[in-house]
Amino acid sequence: MNLEHFKTYIKDVRGVSDKTVKHYETALFTINAFLEKYQFEIPNIFLTTDISELDKVKVFLDQNSEFQMKDTVGHRMYSVAFKHYYRFSMWYK
Repeated sequence: MNLEHFKTYIKDVRGVSDKTVKHYETALFTINAFLEKYQFEIPNIFLTTDISELDKVKVFLDQNSEFQMKDTVGHRMYSVAFKHYYRFSMWYK
């Protein structure tokens, strides 16, 4: 999937502000950093080609205590950004 397409989707289809788009973009890059740090089999969500790959990422994030702590401190911004990206990926097919 393409980050630029996601940003267009999140702004035009979901109706969020430019500031929120930037927050979600930053959150998704943070998720990629977690995937890389833990040498997860899918190191970059933007390169996924199938929704099942994002399902694996979701399970990993849900089970990773470091990510869960960061998400809690960040007022769920990371998990919400991922949820929007997941929806976009289903919509974008």
